[in-house]
Amino acid sequence: MNAPGSSTGPGMRALLTLAALLTAAACGGASTAAPPPASASAQPGPHRRAMPGTSGLLAAVSGHTLQVQSSGSQTAVTYSSGTTFTDTVPARLSEVTVGSCVLVRSGGASGSGVAGAATSVAITPAVNGSCAGVRGGSPKRRRNSAGAGSGSLAQPAPSRKASAGTSGKVLSTSGTGFVVQTGAAGSTAPKSVPVTTGSATTYSKRAKATSAALVIGRCLTVRGPAGSDGTIAAHSISVRPANSGQCSGGAASNG
Repeated sequence: MNAPGSSTGPGMRALLTLAALLTAAACGGASTAAPPPASASAQPGPHRRAMPGTSGLLAAVSGHTLQVQSSGSQTAVTYSSGTTFTDTVPARLSEVTVGSCVLVRSGGASGSGVAGAATSVAITPAVNGSCAGVRGGSPKRRRNSAGAGSGSLAQPAPSRKASAGTSGKVLSTSGTGFVVQTGAAGSTAPKSVPVTTGSATTYSKRAKATSAALVIGRCLTVRGPAGSDGTIAAHSISVRPANSGQCSGGAASNG
């Protein structure tokens, strides 16, 4: 006989054992269940650092140290024997050759082509056969201006009406103009834009230069790292004429 208060038989003990096993399995499953996967959040793309440097009006020269005025600021720039210089110099229509890159401006309304005769043509060589980098001004260059010859900080340039123009690779030339192939690199439908030139059209090109091109009142585009005090050690300096004492806009830059 079973003792009082004890289980009443093998059947009852089996039921109790089964209940214990089921309870343990349920608890074990809860403790080992994997948490739901976290939704994968989009990671920000790599940050592209702006090309270091500065641009603006050359306000002062002291030895190998320059003071470059941009809109609301002035930056010290140093150069050395390892600094390369380029200058924007006059050119001729005959130097617009097939395969070269051009930046064309005209006085018409802004648009995809050139309205009327071109007022200016800036010539640069192609890079690996491409003119993709030809554009107004320089890469990542701020719009800036300053009064020529003044020691004061630059003042914002007055708004200027956009002019018509085009840029790209020269496909053909004639005695009165040339044809430019426009469009992004690899474009499947580039445009061919005819450019007419006249007696009032001016031409310019980039040429190697020396530190003698660093004349107060000209515009500079400087590339190089800045030190802890903000002074830029120039790897390259590109020089061009100012436009009525202003440095907004500029000659073509390729790359």
